[in-house]
Amino acid sequence: MTKKQKVRRRGQGVSLETTSENRAKLRRFVEELRLLVGEEKFRRKLRAFPPSISPDVAEFVAGAIEGYLAGHNSSLDHAFGLIKRPGRVWPSGGAGENFELAKHLFWMRWEGKSWDEIIAEYDPYGDKPGNHLRELQKILHRYEAKIVAELLAELKNTYSSY
Repeated sequence: MTKKQKVRRRGQGVSLETTSENRAKLRRFVEELRLLVGEEKFRRKLRAFPPSISPDVAEFVAGAIEGYLAGHNSSLDHAFGLIKRPGRVWPSGGAGENFELAKHLFWMRWEGKSWDEIIAEYDPYGDKPGNHLRELQKILHRYEAKIVAELLAELKNTYSSY
């Protein structure tokens, strides 16, 4: 048996049959949950009091379970977002401490300035620690996708009002 086929719980193994039975139960749960949500959306319009289940929460649960069953996540903890994915953690606002610097670097590169010109303009005497060429390139690379996304969103908002 491979590691994926065998589930361990505090020292005791779970058989492959039990695992497949549990997966079948989870699939059935998702199907019933989606049916319940569909009915609830219809019934909510007929009632004056709050629904018995939130469609948003039910969709979240069903989507997480489906993602796990499809193999997109290694565990239900990952599927539900309870364990962070590997990689850099971004601040809740989306901008880190060097985001404004990265935007400035982005526009300088957009204007066609070389890295030598940027270094000369940003740190003419070479006395600012951490402003070396490679460090500035890493900062720009780290935030470039966010800068472009922000720019596109701004353009979309500007031209959607016309």
